Amino acid sequence: MKKRLISLLITAFLIFSLLFIWYMINTKYFLGSYYKNRYEDSKIVEQMMNKLLIKNYEFINTHSMEELVYIVEVMENDAENIVWFNKDLMLLARKPLSSYNEKMILSKATELNVADAEIKLGFYNNNPVIVLVTKQNEIILNYDTLEVVLIFNKKVV
Repeated sequence: MKKRLISLLITAFLIFSLLFIWYMINTKYFLGSYYKNRYEDSKIVEQMMNKLLIKNYEFINTHSMEELVYIVEVMENDAENIVWFNKDLMLLARKPLSSYNEKMILSKATELNVADAEIKLGFYNNNPVIVLVTKQNEIILNYDTLEVVLIFNKKVV
């Protein structure tokens, strides 16, 4: 009976070990590229902030339509701004944070029947934009006027 219990414990330990190894391999496989991209993004953002001599900043998101654009909220000279720049560290746009009107964006999303959309900032056609992301499409709005610029339908498979 004692041998059987020891054998059972060893078998359980081996099965647990195999499951743990399988989990670790899959986690690295699926999340490895995500963490690598996040690391690369953080290095580019840090380089841009050093170039602009900005110490206080908060990464908002990236947007890739025509090119990969980084969007960051910054505090410069006692003013809060949102800046858009590309991977070549070229400043594309700068807007005061006060120009971001979430109530107006939510109102426009409701008007477009996408009240549950995720709101992101982006860059399209050399202009800052608001992107309303849903499962079916991405609606791109002009940042200043909230006029619909483009509706990008996602292919649902």
